[in-house]
Amino acid sequence: MKKRSVKNLALAISAALLLATLGGCGNSGGGSPAESNTETGNEAQESAPEETAGDADAEAEEAGEGAQTDGAKDLSFLNVGTCVMSFQQEFMINLCKGYEEFAKQTGINWTSTDGGNNEPEKQATNTENLIESGVDTLIVQCVSVDAMADLLNSAGEKGINVAYYPHDDAVTGAKAYLGYDEYDWGHQLGEAGAKWMQENYDADHKPVIINLTSSQEKNSIERCRGMQEAVAEVYSDFEWIKVEAVGAEEAMTNIEAALQAHPDTDMILCYNDNTSTGAYQAAIQSGLDLSKFLIGSCDGTDTVLDLMKEEGSPFRVTIGNAQTVPEIGFGWMQNIVKCTLGLSYDEVYNCVVIPIWQDEVDDYLSKEVVFELDEELVEYMNNL
Repeated sequence: MKKRSVKNLALAISAALLLATLGGCGNSGGGSPAESNTETGNEAQESAPEETAGDADAEAEEAGEGAQTDGAKDLSFLNVGTCVMSFQQEFMINLCKGYEEFAKQTGINWTSTDGGNNEPEKQATNTENLIESGVDTLIVQCVSVDAMADLLNSAGEKGINVAYYPHDDAVTGAKAYLGYDEYDWGHQLGEAGAKWMQENYDADHKPVIINLTSSQEKNSIERCRGMQEAVAEVYSDFEWIKVEAVGAEEAMTNIEAALQAHPDTDMILCYNDNTSTGAYQAAIQSGLDLSKFLIGSCDGTDTVLDLMKEEGSPFRVTIGNAQTVPEIGFGWMQNIVKCTLGLSYDEVYNCVVIPIWQDEVDDYLSKEVVFELDEELVEYMNNL
């Protein structure tokens, strides 16, 4: 199998998603839920330009090597609905690329929607629409678990097989959840920041750290706790400045103000990549000396990896997935579909994260991308 960058694969296999499903990005900030709602996977593919769709199919064929069905059987009887936090987040877009590839390989009827601009109420409304449409399987990346718990439990009571993220004990009606150790994710970023400080500053230097966080997302709270405690393991005395933001634009505005108030800041540690891009712009425009400055984040998206490669970039490290995000989306959907079909599956679909430093970006982007159907699922489909 050829090696390719995540970005090139994403452009190829997601042509239909970007033209159809992601057409909802423009509407996701306003309009009715139906307007920002969805296309089925098959309908979205048909709407793509002929030459682009052809390229996408060729790329997907190469990426999807491994166990295959005989081509005569599919899962078109199965209705799967997915709702991500926002089509405006690259991580969520890449997750949908994995969903799309699984839909292509299995023929499921896939419908996708989002939470607008990370809006809990909007996500709840759009998810409720999926439930009422009669989906058999539901996958939700929650903006706020508190806002979604009752709805997800209700879906489970109706016999819908629910998978969700992030994990919360209030959700009792789900079959599976995407398992990230949020504390460890943040702890790895804090360790990386502390390591950078040790290598670039005198031993008696007192770090001044801006922590870009969000009280709206529970995963952010745990990540930030991990960051702070990791730094504390190395430095007994440091200044920790919390800045709240949801989205890149708000992050840029709030970080600009924080840097003006704290011009001696040494680093910005961000709970996700979406907000970190705003922090990056604020730092670049601040006029501060960034030669020893560190920006770090959790996610490892292509956008951030590109920022890390820019000449003189203060974006030193991101904590990304050991797998590519499209691969996670593919495997995550496959796992809950197997559950729906009565096959073996994992109640916790665990994901592993790793630090990616500036000098490791090219190697990370050249990782082999594999979309492979599970042998048990292939056997099931061939026996239909």
